[in-house]
Amino acid sequence: MIKQEYQEFIDIIKVTLNIYKMNQSKRYIKDILVRTLRMIESISPLDVSNKAQEKAIEMGIEKPLYYYSWLDQNKSKGMKDYDRSIFHWEHFYPIGQQVKDLLAIEQLTDEEIYNVISKNKVCWILKEENKELERIAKSNRPNPADAYRKANIKLIGEKPRMW
Repeated sequence: MIKQEYQEFIDIIKVTLNIYKMNQSKRYIKDILVRTLRMIESISPLDVSNKAQEKAIEMGIEKPLYYYSWLDQNKSKGMKDYDRSIFHWEHFYPIGQQVKDLLAIEQLTDEEIYNVISKNKVCWILKEENKELERIAKSNRPNPADAYRKANIKLIGEKPRMW
């Protein structure tokens, strides 16, 4: 069953994919898809790696990382990662993979689009964890859970946004 908060995104993606399949302005249309998928972050669940949360505690960050967005990362009342060198805001199911999976849909239905975009979640991980993840599978990750397992990134568990 499609969650209502996804419907407007589904509508945008459906129109965009139809235009793409008519061979019109593919590069521009792909950009619209990417930007739409990035907007879905606002309703996607958030997860945190064990190591990232341990580092946050060690740094004296007040709240669990579930309370912080990318915009809070370099703020003194946020995560105190001023040069964004410690924590990484990572798409568990990479945007590039989502675009590939959306373009592969043969019969564009709301349900098929939802099946792709509803897998989206964002994770706070450490930069060092991200290096290993990219070594294993940068943006081609049809099975994100397997890539995280191979990179030895253990996630605490997804939660809705706390902010």
